[in-house]
Amino acid sequence: MSAGTKQLNSFWRDQGDAATARLCDDIAALNAPTYTNMSRTELLEFTENVVRAWQKALETNDPSPLIDFSRETALQRAAESTDVAEVMQVVDIMRKHIWELMGRLYTNGDWDMDIVEQIERWLHEERKAIVSSYVQTWQEAQSRLAEREQAIEDQSRLIQQLSAPIVPIYQGILVLPLVGVVDPRRATQIMEAVLDKIVEHQADVLILDITGVPVVDTSVANYIIQMARAVTLLGSQVVLVGIGSEIAQTIVQLGVDLRNITTLANLQAGIAYALAQQGFMIKRSEE
Repeated sequence: MSAGTKQLNSFWRDQGDAATARLCDDIAALNAPTYTNMSRTELLEFTENVVRAWQKALETNDPSPLIDFSRETALQRAAESTDVAEVMQVVDIMRKHIWELMGRLYTNGDWDMDIVEQIERWLHEERKAIVSSYVQTWQEAQSRLAEREQAIEDQSRLIQQLSAPIVPIYQGILVLPLVGVVDPRRATQIMEAVLDKIVEHQADVLILDITGVPVVDTSVANYIIQMARAVTLLGSQVVLVGIGSEIAQTIVQLGVDLRNITTLANLQAGIAYALAQQGFMIKRSEE
């Protein structure tokens, strides 16, 4: 410890609890939510820790205890969503108290400029530690947010895949069992997935099973027609199965023209038709 830091540290310790209490009062007077919400006991304990960190730094002539304390406090405050300006206000109050302390110490005007420079340098390092801690917290929060968004995106993609599974059942034959409500967004996603799979598998027939679709209105019927047209452009064919009696009545009432789409009663009939298109047939083993 240099003679200057030893003198300042000794003088500060001689001020005792009264100096710490004044510092505590000034922090309380900030009207900053974090510190006004503390009880007097909690705020006094925090103030004592601040003073102790400074005195330890002066005692060792090393700002590390002060920087470590400031960094830990800043990380805690950032985690509590405390505005960084509130934390910086405490640093400014600390600067004011140290300068008042040195004013009382150097009453005869013989200021130790090395100590003045050192104190200001440490205050600057303290502020840098606080800012870097807040930046670190923000970056970690951004990273966690990005990870959550990626997880949500992955889950959404999985749900989309599960909600419209395109299953290759034989060479050149795909089955798409639709389940649930088909809205514009889902229809677009299904269309993209269907066209990709047809190209990937070089499929000749797509069996579209709408048994699990509760309502077929004009928009759903139009989606089916658009899909059939797009599939035809790729040189494939759509076979529509699973039309129940109520859906059949709805399609007739809506005046939807499905004459260019092959329609069959159920998936079994659709598979038999698709195999026949490939030159195969289903028969009993004893035959």
